Amino acid sequence: MKDNKVAIWIGQKDLNHDPKFMEEAGNEFARIPLEKMAESSTLEQVGATRRDFLKYLGFGLGAATVAAACEIPVRKAIPYVVKPDAIVPGVANYYASSFVKGGDYCAVLVKTREGRPIKIEGNDLSPVTMGGT
Repeated sequence: MKDNKVAIWIGQKDLNHDPKFMEEAGNEFARIPLEKMAESSTLEQVGATRRDFLKYLGFGLGAATVAAACEIPVRKAIPYVVKPDAIVPGVANYYASSFVKGGDYCAVLVKTREGRPIKIEGNDLSPVTMGGT
């Protein structure tokens, strides 16, 4: 042990003080000018692929979106003072209606829950469209 420090070794080469390994360990954080790095072929050996770039870009974009997201409007649930008889929470109501666009029309069946339409499909009882939309 040197200078009262705990000796930490990484592998067998470090434990046995292999000269080649010690030289590489000494040059581990050597500063290389950008011009030399751009001229050499080390940039091709980095190992970063286009897929990795897109992963990091997607993560960064997602994180920035979450961090900079504007406030979500608060929606408060207001109970009925006098509940309508036709509305039962969780039970769907069906209404026959028609969809008109220009001179074309289509008989439709509308499925609603709590007064909001959730599904529109063709009406099977229509003699003209026979359930087609």
